[in-house]
Amino acid sequence: DISLGGQGAPLVPIFHKLLMQNQKLPVAVINIGGVANITYIGKENDIIAFDTGPGNALIDDAMKKYFSKDYDKNGEIASQGQIDESVINELLVDEYFKRPYPKSLDRNSFRYVMDILTGRDPKDIIATLTYITCASIVRAIEVLPTIPVSIFLCGGGSKNKQIVKWLELALLTKGFKCKVKNISTLGNIDPDYVESQAFAYLAARFFKNL
Repeated sequence: DISLGGQGAPLVPIFHKLLMQNQKLPVAVINIGGVANITYIGKENDIIAFDTGPGNALIDDAMKKYFSKDYDKNGEIASQGQIDESVINELLVDEYFKRPYPKSLDRNSFRYVMDILTGRDPKDIIATLTYITCASIVRAIEVLPTIPVSIFLCGGGSKNKQIVKWLELALLTKGFKCKVKNISTLGNIDPDYVESQAFAYLAARFFKNL
């Protein structure tokens, strides 16, 4: 990947393309792990892939700090908080969002947001961090050559109902008529294991010299 101009991450797009072979194009797959990343498959079967911004990492860290829990199950805490729009706007002017793709992030790349939110109501912190994930995904979709017909979600964040709800709302606000679906709707695909299956697929291709 690096020898061809990539950054060695994300490495899952070739597997996403395989999973999307029967879908109407253009289509996007968004993996919401610690960091969120997008794979866009265009009408010419071209692939664009890059990290969109924070995924679950900041939410999980804040949940441990303020609620002594590993994650926000179903987005329940986020649903009870108020989003701080000023923090969202501050994050979206980060230099990373101006950079062209391909581009990738570290789990702690946006950790400074936690400092900005210090002293707020813990539920508002979780809500704001959750919306940051959605807002940065929408920003990524804005820079694609065309808006995807469908978006398939995978990774742990795909189970966060508040992420899904706010993502759909943010897309509608922009006038993007993408259908947001869980990748499990394809059948026999568990959103938790797409990444591990992708690495098995890479290994199989390697052994076959593909």
